[in-house]
Amino acid sequence: MQLDPYETEQLLQNTPNLVILDVREAWKYDTLPRLKAAHHLYVGDVASQIDTLVPDKDTPILLYCTIGVKSHHALRTLQTLGYTQVHDGGGIDTWFGLLDPWLA
Repeated sequence: MQLDPYETEQLLQNTPNLVILDVREAWKYDTLPRLKAAHHLYVGDVASQIDTLVPDKDTPILLYCTIGVKSHHALRTLQTLGYTQVHDGGGIDTWFGLLDPWLA
């Protein structure tokens, strides 16, 4: 289930050690708004590279993309790999200014 923008904001404010993953294409990460603390990990690379970026499977992770499709796929991949605290922030396009202070 995707978080709504208010739930995403609460997660950002209240979750220590939260790892934020932007799973969009590299050109979107590089040129469009993104969360300031986000790491880029394209959805197609999640399965092969997540253990390097987040070795502890109990680390809280927030995923997002543009409209929510890629973040949902990444969520399923991480759950299959045994990650226990994965949150789907959905698409950045749905945040409508609410999370602007968090954006780079």
